[in-house]
Amino acid sequence: MLAIPILLRLARQLERIWAGRSEPWSEPGRTWTALEAHLAGAAAIRRRLRQALSRNLPHAAATLKEELVGTLRSAAMRIEELRTAYGEHNRRTPDRCEWVKELRHLEAEFGTVEVRWTQTVICIATEPVVLQGVSLGPFAIEFDWSRDRSAGAKFFKIKALAPNVPSDRDNVTHPHVQDDVLCPGDAREALDEAVADGRLVDAFLLVQSVLSHYNPNSAYVRLDEWDGSHCAQCGQRIASSESDSCEGCDCTLCDECTDRCEGCDQTRCGDCLSPCDICRARHCRGSLKHIESDRSVFPACLAGCGRCSERVAKDDLDAEGLCSICQSEENHDDHPEAAAAAIARSG
Repeated sequence: MLAIPILLRLARQLERIWAGRSEPWSEPGRTWTALEAHLAGAAAIRRRLRQALSRNLPHAAATLKEELVGTLRSAAMRIEELRTAYGEHNRRTPDRCEWVKELRHLEAEFGTVEVRWTQTVICIATEPVVLQGVSLGPFAIEFDWSRDRSAGAKFFKIKALAPNVPSDRDNVTHPHVQDDVLCPGDAREALDEAVADGRLVDAFLLVQSVLSHYNPNSAYVRLDEWDGSHCAQCGQRIASSESDSCEGCDCTLCDECTDRCEGCDQTRCGDCLSPCDICRARHCRGSLKHIESDRSVFPACLAGCGRCSERVAKDDLDAEGLCSICQSEENHDDHPEAAAAAIARSG
C-alpha cells in the first residue's frame, strides 16, 4: 500500500496535470456560419429551380436538383456537427480527494502499485496470462501520467515480465502487444474515455481485459503460429505442426512450397531442385548426372549406344540406337573415299 505522503503527492500531481488538460467549451461559431451559408445557397438554388420548372426547362431543372441535393447534404453535415458539439457533456476533472480514492481503489483491485517518479509511471503487475494453452507469462502495465493529450492506449506500456515470444518476432510479447504497445481493438474508445476522465481503475481493467482475451483477426501473431516460423520460399508464417523442412538445406517450408525429388522422393525446396535436361522433371542435384554435352540428366534418361555401349542421353541416339561418335564412324566406314579425303584434309 502506498504511504500517505506518496499517495498525497501523486494525487496532487495528477490533479494538476488533468486540470491543465481540460479545455473550456466554446460555441462552434464557424460551424454556424457555414450552416447559414449553405442554407442561403440552398434557398437561391431553389428559386432558380422554380424558375426552370415554370419555363419548362427539364435539363436545367435536373442540374439544379443535383446542385440543391449537394448543398442540403453539406448543410446536414454542419447540423450534425452542431448537434454533437452542443450534446457533449462538460468533462469535469477529478479533484485531489477523488484522485486519492482512485489510487486506493487501484491498490484494492490489483494489489501492489508501484510509483516511479523519475519515469512518471504508475505500474501494476498482472497474473500470468495463458491464452488457448499458450503461456505468455505476467505483464507489467505501466501508465505514464506525463503524456500529452493523446489516445488513451498511448499512455500505457505493456512489458512482459517473463517473455515467451514467437520465433523470429521477439518484439511481439502478446498477440495484441508489439514493441510494448497495446492494440486495444474494440476497447479503444472506452479506454480513451476512461483516461480522459481520470478513471484509472477502469483504464487499467480495460487493458487487463485486452491482455486476457484473444482476437485472431487483429493479432500481430496468431496463437496457432506462436511456435511457428516463416517459409523460406514464400515468407508465409506457418505453425510448427504444419511445416516441413528441406532434406537438402534444412530450410522450413509451408505445404504449398514443399516439393519432392522425382528421383529419390525426398522433400526438397525449389532452390535444391533442378530440371533434367531431357525429361524436365525436377530432381535434387545428387540425382542428376553431368554428361559431356554439358547437360544435367537423370540416369533413367540415359541409354547405351548399340555399338560402343557408352551410356549417353537418349535424345543423342539416332534411329539405329547409335551415339554421335559411332554415327560418324559408321559414315566413314560406308564412304571410305570421303573418309580418306577428310583424313588428307586434316593432315
